[in-house]
Amino acid sequence: MNYKTITRAAFGIFCALMISLGFLAWADYIGGATPFAHVEHPIYHNLTATDTTMATTPRDTTPTVEEVFEMAIDTLKQYEGFRAWRYRDTDGAWTIGYGHHMIDNYWRWNDSITEYSADTLLRSDLRARIQKVTEIYGLSDYRAISVALFIYNCGAGNYSSSTLKTLVDEGKPIDQEIIKWCHYTSGGVTRASDSLLMRRQFELFIYNMEDKKG
Repeated sequence: MNYKTITRAAFGIFCALMISLGFLAWADYIGGATPFAHVEHPIYHNLTATDTTMATTPRDTTPTVEEVFEMAIDTLKQYEGFRAWRYRDTDGAWTIGYGHHMIDNYWRWNDSITEYSADTLLRSDLRARIQKVTEIYGLSDYRAISVALFIYNCGAGNYSSSTLKTLVDEGKPIDQEIIKWCHYTSGGVTRASDSLLMRRQFELFIYNMEDKKG
């Protein structure tokens, strides 16, 4: 086999590989599947949807605010899922990456995103929400992150008019109230969601860290 034959064979294999990858990307775009699997955060290990001990069990060492921020990023990635191609969210907005709404001009002519860029956007989105929570509601550190995560999922409007916000403002326990936000409506029927309950438990876990910091 001469050099030209080897080169042509290698080029043919390369082209076949590129076509296969292109087909997978197209299938993902059409089917709306999540192309990347995310490793479950250690905080969720051995936790069931009905387990509430995560939010109340004392820890020997309380994580720093920045460590909790990283935990929050990992959790959002797990629940939002990565989408390389833009899609319509449940509210009708064009969305991309890890739940980023495409409201800025940059995305007007861009239909896809890399996972690295999606991570950057997610961090920017969460930090912006934390900043707003701090400015509007006067919360800081762990509780600012907790409420920002809740708003990321449930919306600022729902939070601002909720009993949950009243309890937060009054400095009262929110343990029983926040876990009520684990329902969704589909086809006119309201159902409980284990996934949403897990999110509320995680937010409560972070919220209660404020009482443990030194």
